[in-house]
This record gives sequence, C-alpha cells and structure tokens, in this order.
Amino acid sequence: MIFNSYILNIDVLGFGTFVERNSAQTVFDYYGRIITGAAFAGDIVDKDNLDVMVYSDTIAIKSNNEDERVSLFNLVKIANIIQVGQYYSALSKDAVFLPVRGTITFGEFFFHKGDIWSQAPGREKIYAKNVDMIIGKPIVESHELEKSMELMCVAIGDSAQCRAKGKLTNHLLDSNLLLEYEIPIKKRDRKKGLIVNPVSTPHLDVNVEKLKHECKKHEDCSSTKHKYLNTIDLFEFVKTNRKFYPKSPE
Repeated sequence: MIFNSYILNIDVLGFGTFVERNSAQTVFDYYGRIITGAAFAGDIVDKDNLDVMVYSDTIAIKSNNEDERVSLFNLVKIANIIQVGQYYSALSKDAVFLPVRGTITFGEFFFHKGDIWSQAPGREKIYAKNVDMIIGKPIVESHELEKSMELMCVAIGDSAQCRAKGKLTNHLLDSNLLLEYEIPIKKRDRKKGLIVNPVSTPHLDVNVEKLKHECKKHEDCSSTKHKYLNTIDLFEFVKTNRKFYPKSPE
C-alpha cells in the first residue's frame, strides 16, 4: 500500500560488530529486546494506529493517524521513549550498550506486508508469499542522513522539517521534545537541524558517565569515538541550557 506521510527509522549502532562477536541466539535475544521496546513505546503513544517493520538492523515505524500533526507528534514521542529506554537499559554495570540513531522523514513510500504478485501478458499470475517490503524516497533520505550523522540521536530530515513548519514544530520545541541543534556531519562541520531529545533528566549524569566509559572502548576507531564524544556534548548541551523533557521548573 502506498502512503504519503511521516516515517520513523531507528538503526542500531555497532550492530555489525555485535553480530560478529556473538552467537545468533544472543543477537536475536538482545535485538528482540530493542524491537519489543520500540513496539512498547508505540503502544504507550498510540496502540491502534501504528505499524512496525524490521529489516536488518533497522526498525521502521509509521503512524496511520489521518491527522498529520498527530502522526508527527506520535513518532517524535516514540523516538524519545526508545532513546531514553536504551540509555536506561544500559545503566547496569555489565549491560550491553548498543546505542540507536535514526530519522523522521516525510514523503511517498510503499509499505507492504503479505503476498506480492506479478503477471506477464497472456500468462497466469505468479506470487511471492509473505513478503515484507518498504521502499520510497523518505527511506532513501533516511538512510543517507543517518549514515552521515556523527551523533547518536534521532534527527528530523529536511522533508519532514519542510512539511511540519508551523505551530506543531513550535510546540515540540517549546516543550523540549524537539531540540534545535547543530548536528555533526561527516566530511563537513555541522548542519543546523532538529533532533528528538534523548535525555532523561533523572539519569543524565549517569548516562554521561556510561557514554564516557563506552567511549574508552573505541580508542582504536576514531569514527565511533567521535560519535560518542559528540553525543556527550549533546547531553552536556541539554544540561547547560536546561533543555530537559519533560520541561522542569526553572
């Protein structure tokens, strides 16, 4: 079915290395927790109007709400819950920490679960059974933006920003659910943009310590190390500027 709407894509960073170093069962068990966490976040926000699809290390979530403003708000809220949940689950000393990074984009895409058929002239239909497929411009935009970001967060793509200009965007910014931030980008300095707030106020300082601890494990990989350092800077930005969500009393 073809949709013209917002879509949230969440990727797991470090997934390739995690797969190489662990059994298939361990990978399935851990990734299963991320997937169920994403589904749980969706149930909290809008249980009956969301679809989830998983492909490789990406979780795609779309809202079926006919009101675009509600759809965008729901996906932003889900992205916040997923990020906060990932950081919270990593707080115990020996927990595996695989941070997430993602995007919210807008446009026309094909989101299909079920059978697919084709038919040549004069021939019977042929079928591919039980196929999940997602294709379209917002998926390509998501992939390109996500792989360019030197930061562990969920960013709002240009297509979604253009579509969402107005009162809703301002409301999300006023509540600190969205943040205006200069996003570190590969092969260039920074790009002014919008990101979903990943910070949970009660655990901010301990999250930063966890990030610093994990960063030390990647001294031999400058790209990964920079992502951690940039994410620490983001957490410090939230703390210094009191950009907490939910908004705390002054």
